[in-house]
Amino acid sequence: MANFITHPYIRDGEIESRVYQEVLVASALTNGNTMIVAPTGLGKTNIAAMVIAKTLKDNPESKILMLAPTKPLVLQHEKSLKRVLNVTEDKFATFTGAVTPGLRQGLWNQKQVIIATPQSIENDVYNDNISLKDVALIVFDEAHRAVQGYSYVYIAESYLKKNKRPFILALTASPGASKEKIQEICANLYIQNVEIKTEQDQDVIGYVQDKTVVWKEIDFPEDFKNIQRLFDEHITQLFTQLKDMNLTLNYQTRGINKADLLKLQQYLLKIRNKNPNAYKALSVSAALMKMNHAKELFETQGLQPLREYFQRLENDTTKASKAILEDLKIQKARVLVDRLYNNNQDHPKIKALVETAKQELETADKIIVFAHYRGMTKHLENLLKKEGIESHQFIGQATRGNDKGFTQKKQAEILDKFRAGEFSILITTSVGEEGLDLPEVDTVMFYEPVPSEIRSIQRSGRTARHRAGKVIIFITKGTKDEAYYWSSVNKEKKMKSILKGMDAKTATAQQKITEYMEDKPEKEIAVIYTDIRERASGILKELSEIPDIRVKAKQLPVADFLVSDRVAIERKEGNDFITSIINGRIFNQAQELVSNFQRPIIIVEGEIFGIRNVHDNAIRGALTSLMVDFGIPVFQTNSVKETAEMIAFIAKREQLQQQREVRLQGEKRAFGQNEQLQFIVESLPLVGPQMAKSLLKKFGTVQNVFNAQEQELKSIENMGDKKAREIRKTLTRSYEVG
Repeated sequence: MANFITHPYIRDGEIESRVYQEVLVASALTNGNTMIVAPTGLGKTNIAAMVIAKTLKDNPESKILMLAPTKPLVLQHEKSLKRVLNVTEDKFATFTGAVTPGLRQGLWNQKQVIIATPQSIENDVYNDNISLKDVALIVFDEAHRAVQGYSYVYIAESYLKKNKRPFILALTASPGASKEKIQEICANLYIQNVEIKTEQDQDVIGYVQDKTVVWKEIDFPEDFKNIQRLFDEHITQLFTQLKDMNLTLNYQTRGINKADLLKLQQYLLKIRNKNPNAYKALSVSAALMKMNHAKELFETQGLQPLREYFQRLENDTTKASKAILEDLKIQKARVLVDRLYNNNQDHPKIKALVETAKQELETADKIIVFAHYRGMTKHLENLLKKEGIESHQFIGQATRGNDKGFTQKKQAEILDKFRAGEFSILITTSVGEEGLDLPEVDTVMFYEPVPSEIRSIQRSGRTARHRAGKVIIFITKGTKDEAYYWSSVNKEKKMKSILKGMDAKTATAQQKITEYMEDKPEKEIAVIYTDIRERASGILKELSEIPDIRVKAKQLPVADFLVSDRVAIERKEGNDFITSIINGRIFNQAQELVSNFQRPIIIVEGEIFGIRNVHDNAIRGALTSLMVDFGIPVFQTNSVKETAEMIAFIAKREQLQQQREVRLQGEKRAFGQNEQLQFIVESLPLVGPQMAKSLLKKFGTVQNVFNAQEQELKSIENMGDKKAREIRKTLTRSYEVG
């Protein structure tokens, strides 16, 4: 008969007593900020509940914050903690994006145990809507996400700054395969103690269910190998072109990957002004990137995804796409692909998976199939249904091109039906790997291996939680499937080895903690209002780390940053700046800026020359127009950090030195009489600020400008036939009703 944990804050009969769990709890309570690494099914949530219970007993008036990356996980944790903790329901609250900031602020002040998505807490901390001062414990679930740019990092840092006795518990099944990655997570969460449990540990074996892992190796048919050889020959040809440009590379055709190619492109961007071949090499490297993707689709997915990809290349006007499609080897490969497709042949893994699924259902009730691409999940669903097997595709909420994602309501309905046994096989993308309350299944199938040890562990963790389970991985021999599989296996082994060898105490984390715990006098600060959409760029985190700066995230109708009643800043990343020149959006935004603020500024971040197929003179022309026609200063910075420093410097100068206010309301600039007249004239087509001034100087009044004939208008400098004609056409056009 099982023994259960007895504790004033744990409900009787809810948590079974397991020695290894109690040892982990004791370690966390004794050694401070702790990361627990344990496979799915070993009860990390129960460990968190026991740490919470002990913390509440020692600090009965304090708050507990538990963070999880998705809303379904938040709701799952809420359900678990309400069941386990001896805390009345009225002391619980859940924070997600669905709860308004105003309501969250009120709930924060009233409740004791808060389970939340990190984005909602990050936003509230940014805006000073909540304080972490009274939080006795923060639990970070799926802690492997704590890398730069993710909300966990900012929350942990803010917690260390605001709280004199911070306590962090981090939970994950897989923190990463490299020592640097694991150390980064430990540093970002200020971890002092790392505890790892594996399914092979003696004190765990009795609680682990049997998990059988089967590798189904599939032969690649000779017809497919012929196409594969043509792809390899073309890729080799592209590498030879790079070599002939004195750009020697050490990659082999079987070894290239996206990371290598991205590094190559970054290198070429750096040397483009020094090496005359760099621009051509950039086009060749873009072709390599596209061919690498095409080869991966062919080897790991099937014929239809490859055909659709080539169709997209036909609609792409870049030199790289044209060069690929004009190559005789690729043309021959496409003919062979179409021939196989028209003969109803497809990737051999597809047939193998369908046959295996039929066999598994003789003994299994529920199966999850993981596939990387949405199109493949739908294709597999259709094939299984043709075989009389009830199955359902399950994808994320984001819309990709013409492929609309599933709403949260639709996702919930599908999972409820799967749980109830209305269909047997759920076919999902990476959305099913973490963050969703999926039911336990008998068998997990990988349509293709994944090179990430984290994703592989999460997929496998969907089975063998409370009963024996099976994992089946389909691998096509002689393709990228093999490379990805062994990459994942080796990374998982390396991760376990690194974790076992890690020192339990992390001195660097302790040093950072003591730095933050020093009492510092209050200083005068500058407030920067930033558009909430800037959060993804990482600049808000950079700003928040600058002394004497407070960041408040809001939805701004104009500009990205408000630093005073007269200064607003629009930030453009280099690639976005070029896109906004092409579609003309930058000039509309410039007009909005000068119409609303007396001293608007544009900051362009990163490279803008040579990164797209846009002539340098077109970029210079746009910059000149912004500075001369609109009168907007344009600064260029090299990084997010440099941009943040520039914005902070301007904010401090405006608010602390010039004593100007910053406010959301009333920031619309007050126009003088001349500016009002100029604003009216600027509403004419093709008329900017400089042209409006010239027209008013010539004709004196708005009425005279509007009455001027085409020949009179053309007497103005830079007023050509087209502009004059468009202005007269607009002024004389009849208003159409209805």
